[in-house]
Amino acid sequence: MGGVHPPNDGYHATPDLYLQLSRVLEHEIWNHNQTRGELSNEANRRVELKRQLWKQAQDLAQWQEACRTVYTSLDKHRAQETRLKQELAEAKAELATVNEENSSQTLSSIEQSPVQFQFSDVNLGRHARILPKPQKQDEDSDTWRLGFIQDIEEHLKGE
Repeated sequence: MGGVHPPNDGYHATPDLYLQLSRVLEHEIWNHNQTRGELSNEANRRVELKRQLWKQAQDLAQWQEACRTVYTSLDKHRAQETRLKQELAEAKAELATVNEENSSQTLSSIEQSPVQFQFSDVNLGRHARILPKPQKQDEDSDTWRLGFIQDIEEHLKGE
């Protein structure tokens, strides 16, 4: 019959068993390589995440410092505002006191020497001059004039 074959007594592996073992070994090597690739990817991802966390921690520290600076400045400005409000209230009170003193002195001096003013048409004619009214461009051109100006003009005309 053909050639000499090794006996199949269980001590010697058959070619089918070698083929099966080589396939299992090949599969295990492939799994091992896949696992190593995944582990490498995960390690790279972990390094990248750590770098991002470090950067965010630095950003957070900068924001904290900026907030601390802003709040310190805000507290200083609030204290300054409070101080200025107090000084303003004191100045208003002092001004009111001075105004009261001045008004009482003015009233007492007026009571001591009353002055009467009399206007004569002669004096008004010399010193007062009636301005001509502007030419009317439309119906509402006099609306810009204040009421007291019109009253003065009417008084000076003798109306």
